[in-house]
Amino acid sequence: MQDDTNPPYSFKKFFKTLTTYGSIILVALIFMSWLQTDRDSLSQLDFKALQKTHPQLNDEPVVLRFVATWCKICSFENDNVERANMLAAVNTINVVVGSSIEEGLAYLKKHNLDSKHSIIDSQGNLFRQFGGKAVPLTVFIGADQKVHHLTLGYTSTLGLIMRHWLSKL
Repeated sequence: MQDDTNPPYSFKKFFKTLTTYGSIILVALIFMSWLQTDRDSLSQLDFKALQKTHPQLNDEPVVLRFVATWCKICSFENDNVERANMLAAVNTINVVVGSSIEEGLAYLKKHNLDSKHSIIDSQGNLFRQFGGKAVPLTVFIGADQKVHHLTLGYTSTLGLIMRHWLSKL
């Protein structure tokens, strides 16, 4: 006969376990993100020189989003970027890396991304200046023209909005 007053698995125990493992995973992800950022090269970044070659970069907070035409995660993330732009006016510049100009423009058109606020980085020079090693890479630059956040991999709409907001502080 089973005692129904003390079930072997309670909601409280499940929630505690979930919270513990979730916290450990979150700390590990934040640490891994920190390790992936080449902070020395980013602090040496000459933003004024970049503005001369890329006039889309102005003195307002901006999100540089490095994508590749072959990257499926980049394609999934496009809707998040559109929603963030609509909800919070996130100034996003898409940088298509490693493709010819024709391929890059076709990618932008296929995914309904604004080509006027995009850069085709065929040789990957801009990508390397930001320490890029994989896509999607999202770089949040504040009004002070310093890199505030750098995210490698998929970014949610809320993540884009919150990091962009933090870049304004």
